[in-house]
Amino acid sequence: MITTMKDPSLNNYHQSKIALGGEVTLNLVSKLDIKSIDKIYLELWSYIDNFEIRFSRFKHDSELSRFNRGAGTKQYVGQEFIDILMVSKKYYEITKGLFNPFILPALQKAGYNKSFVNKSEDNLDDFSKRAVIKANLIKLGSDWAMIPYGSAIDFGGIGKGYLADKLTDIIKNYDVEGYWLSLGGDIVVNGVSSKSTNWIIDIQDATKPKEIVGKLKLPKNFYSGVATSGTIKRKGIHNNKKWHHIIDPRTLEPAITDIKSVTIATKSGIEADILATCAVILGYKKALIFLKEHKVKAALIQYEKDNSTLSLKTVGNLIELNR
Repeated sequence: MITTMKDPSLNNYHQSKIALGGEVTLNLVSKLDIKSIDKIYLELWSYIDNFEIRFSRFKHDSELSRFNRGAGTKQYVGQEFIDILMVSKKYYEITKGLFNPFILPALQKAGYNKSFVNKSEDNLDDFSKRAVIKANLIKLGSDWAMIPYGSAIDFGGIGKGYLADKLTDIIKNYDVEGYWLSLGGDIVVNGVSSKSTNWIIDIQDATKPKEIVGKLKLPKNFYSGVATSGTIKRKGIHNNKKWHHIIDPRTLEPAITDIKSVTIATKSGIEADILATCAVILGYKKALIFLKEHKVKAALIQYEKDNSTLSLKTVGNLIELNR
């Protein structure tokens, strides 16, 4: 059971639970009564749960899993499925292939075959022998989609960002002064904090999560997406070989990179989600150029210098370092 936590002097509400492969936290600032706030939370959590049921690759009966099993055939899908595929094609072109939803076979081949939260799911499809192809080969209609035979897609690099942006559409229908929504490593914020000040997000040390290396101060009443991506959390050993979950589409292997973690702020959850992962793939020097080209508002790159020392580099002027 989820309990709504409130600071009565600040009109600040807070709910958290495990979902989407990690902890999801929804924080709202509003003068509404608790009954009205619980109604908002019910709608938000229902949307999140439904999204996970439909689009998780770790659920055998999800819409995504069924779609992958039907590769090579025209399949009728929901509007959100079509929307995600359209955005995927768009960012495949924008990032020149660094983002590619067809990366699932390479992910599974590397060893990422189980959810890090629910490892009991069985009867999952093995697409590791399928091909990683170009995202512009996705075919779309008004109510259908098709991917080539022998391919498979994954929404891991875009799904949370897309979902975060959609949740804000729900919040717009209510009298909410501000909010921050955290879907694991993806955050969206708008409005003001409970003290009518800017939202400030702590940035964890990539190798020592209990330590804070910087603070990201976001503009008031301005919608922002913030995403953190790195090679530290989702990793393992498969066939006596170390792996992490960020696949380089150019090599079809876990990215060889000196970046441990990158946090970026930009105009939407989707864009932040995608660009953060691309930055990790590129490595420190090329990521600096890439992030500036894509006009991110702010970024903090935590990278390994000389294979030993963890160094910090900021892009933009919204981040204050603690050291």
